Amino acid sequence: MNEKNLHVVVIEEDFTLAVGGKENFKHKVIPWEIHSHFNELEKVELRGCLEKMTSMESDLCLFQVHNSLKIGGSIEITTLDTDYFASLWLKAKWDGDSLKDHTSAAQRSFAAFNGQQETGNPLKENYDNSYSCINKSSYNEQRLELLLGRSGFSQIRIYSEEPGYLRAEAKKMMVAGERQVAPNLSLIRKDHLARYKFAAEKINSREKILDFACGTGYGSFLLAKSCNGSEVTACDISVEALDYARTNYFNQNVKYLQNDCNKPTICFESYDSAISFETIEHLENPKVFLNSLFQSLCSGGKIFISCPNQDVEPFDKSKYPFHFKHYTQSQMQKLLLEAGFENISFYTQKDSLNCEIKQGADGKYIIATANKGRRAKTIPSIHKN
Repeated sequence: MNEKNLHVVVIEEDFTLAVGGKENFKHKVIPWEIHSHFNELEKVELRGCLEKMTSMESDLCLFQVHNSLKIGGSIEITTLDTDYFASLWLKAKWDGDSLKDHTSAAQRSFAAFNGQQETGNPLKENYDNSYSCINKSSYNEQRLELLLGRSGFSQIRIYSEEPGYLRAEAKKMMVAGERQVAPNLSLIRKDHLARYKFAAEKINSREKILDFACGTGYGSFLLAKSCNGSEVTACDISVEALDYARTNYFNQNVKYLQNDCNKPTICFESYDSAISFETIEHLENPKVFLNSLFQSLCSGGKIFISCPNQDVEPFDKSKYPFHFKHYTQSQMQKLLLEAGFENISFYTQKDSLNCEIKQGADGKYIIATANKGRRAKTIPSIHKN
């Protein structure tokens, strides 16, 4: 099936789905492959089916639902509240009478954790060893919020209209691409946070900081919190990303502005530090961008940049569709020197799991710091005050 541009999809607990509100128009679907069948949906409803998936299946399903929605589209989830049934389980009487009574706390909590198991008896004719009637994962309010936020959803609302059941509602406010989309810092990848923490440790209090290609704003927010009294100007080309940043990473010392790395408009000699992590690999010609960052810095100002290491993570367009090129340490050094930077130092991160930053060049990510040199450069994109 390859249905495109439909409005509403409802997936039931047996993985049948209703399309466009038509209950008689039903198909079986693998929920974690929904994006291969639908896009630009207005709404996806998951009714009692999350608990029928393994943890990894449900995780992937939410990412796929996010990809299948249009901007402004919503997800609605109905699932069992594990916290409620855990309390029933602890209070239940486990005796013969309770196990025969389907309304007892023992039977209700058992069914919530493990499924009804109607076809789980190998002595009966309806026995089905695919175990589709078994519950495979559990959810409470905190776990739902974590999974939805990690999948890129925002405006998350979770509530209970009936004891034992949770409803979750959330919206897709932007296309993630390679941006980290999560409503709080705890959900952001640790290696991304580590780069901003690394920069914050090297930035003085009350500096003026430029964070270009800020994405959803988590790094700008972190800088404003960590660098006492500093003012952060955070730029990104995406209006949706900036709106997300203003909603989820508001700080009175952060100003979010739309700006394009390929045609940067930055105030002349206005910043003490300029930061742009994981940016230059997305640019066909990074020289214009780096020259603009040079011009934006005050005398002796600092730059912090990073990119994938070509020697460790060779560029592959099929693997990195949003990239133009990866750089070796020597290539990055050449770019910085040509832009007028000096006192260049290199650091590395091994990978996204081993995110400690240390000097060297043997990791998946290269991080460079440098100072603005004395050589003057005149770039048309710079606005002089």
